[in-house]
Amino acid sequence: MFLSNKKGMSFLGLLLAALIIGILATIMLPQYKKTIETPKKNEQTLQNVRSAVKNLEQVSAQRANGIDETGRPVGQ
Repeated sequence: MFLSNKKGMSFLGLLLAALIIGILATIMLPQYKKTIETPKKNEQTLQNVRSAVKNLEQVSAQRANGIDETGRPVGQ
């Protein structure tokens, strides 16, 4: 038997490792992008809800004071 004193990885082993990393990156990148975009969409939705609640509070306060959405007294 021949004993080898080689240290480190062979070129073929290095290519195989690079290939595996490339395949994993190709599979995982689209999912990563979706994961990053989802909170941005959720933040926009949250901003829309906050804006709607604020508008509803303003309209409710106006109606409580006897004023409709057009600025006229309610009932006229």
